[in-house]
Amino acid sequence: MSLSLNAVNLITLTLGTLFYGIYMVLFFISLHLLRRYKKMHKPNSVCKAIVFVSAICLFVVVTAHWITIVCQAFLLFVASPQGPDAEAVFNNRMQATVTAQDTLMTVAILVGDSLIIYRLWVVWRTRLVLAIPIASLTAFTVIGFIGLRIVLRSADVFTDPLLKLFSSR
Repeated sequence: MSLSLNAVNLITLTLGTLFYGIYMVLFFISLHLLRRYKKMHKPNSVCKAIVFVSAICLFVVVTAHWITIVCQAFLLFVASPQGPDAEAVFNNRMQATVTAQDTLMTVAILVGDSLIIYRLWVVWRTRLVLAIPIASLTAFTVIGFIGLRIVLRSADVFTDPLLKLFSSR
């Protein structure tokens, strides 16, 4: 069964909003727990400061990503003069929401993975445990920025020859 791009955009908006709501609740619970722990134990703990700043940074990036999803749905279903034409919206690489959404997703993954690597380093204190996560983060960074560069330079996303290598059709 093949879904239209309009249906995919509505599903993305619905699921993105659901998961963003769950993330927001967990974010505020974790901030509360971090503040309570900081008051009870070491007030100047660098470890908690790094986790706190990373959590704030990740929340800002994820919030901006969710806002781009909502803006993209608005552009598709409300502001489009010719009606909901998803292919025209998603194929227009000059639209700021499309580029911002790809970039923010890459940054969110980088910040989240870096936080996980930091926490692994705090718990294990050995370089052998960190080898695979650091290699994965490095590979994702290189591939993510190459992918963003390819998508930004391509004239037509749906007919780009390099991207066709990875499609199932």
